[in-house]
Order: sequence, then C-alpha cells, then structure tokens
Amino acid sequence: MNSLTYQAGQSFTKPAGANQEKYRFLKISSGKAVLCGAGEFSRGVSLEDFNEDSACTIYKAGIMPVEIGAGGVTEGAPVVSDANGKAVLASTLTTASGGTTVTSDAATPTLEGSILPERILGVADATASEGDIILIDLK
Repeated sequence: MNSLTYQAGQSFTKPAGANQEKYRFLKISSGKAVLCGAGEFSRGVSLEDFNEDSACTIYKAGIMPVEIGAGGVTEGAPVVSDANGKAVLASTLTTASGGTTVTSDAATPTLEGSILPERILGVADATASEGDIILIDLK
C-alpha cells in the first residue's frame, strides 16, 4: 500500500469466520466476520489479516483503504463488493428490454421487495486497477 492517509471511524470486534486478508469488505455470518460476497451488504472493512477464530476488528465508518477487484474503479464512482470482498464498480441502472425510460422529475417510482439488488458500500477516492488499494468513503 502506498502511503495513504485514512480516517477510521467506529469499529467493533467479532471472531473471524475464516482466514482472511486485510482491506476487504466484511459481513457478519453466524456471529463471525467473513468476506462479503458479490453485491452483499457490508458491515465494514478489515485493516489486518486474520486467522480463523481470532479477534477481527471491523471498521464500519470513515474513509478506509480497500483492495480493488476486477475491472478497476474510477474516482467518485459508487462501489460494491465482488465475490472476494474487494471493491468493484456498482452497476449502471438501465431500462429493461421493452420498458420505458422516464425522464420526468415528477414521476413516482414504485419498488417491489425490501432490498435493492445491489448495495452501494462507498465511493472511490481515486481511479485504480485490480489489486490496487485505495481509499473508499464508506456509506
């Protein structure tokens, strides 16, 4: 990692559910900290490597270093987790085949279900390629 200056926010500790690398998005599963899967909601980021069942500190707010996944990211872009807890670009919403694009700011959209298909986890602080570690403003 280059000499990044980051600002850690609130944190909490859980046992690690498996060996895992630092600078990844984490979730809680069965009371343990594990890597986020693709598009999953993150509880925060790890700043250290962890062995299974060791105490894992999860930072859930602030501007944190995160490793970038396949495809890279661009500065200012929203990011989500890939299958390995790395940051990747969030999908761009498009109109479904046969749908109608609505450009009115008076439209009232209706969403079904309680969880959107993709959770924005933060915003990239720089343009970076796969394997780079950059700052992400956690959301």
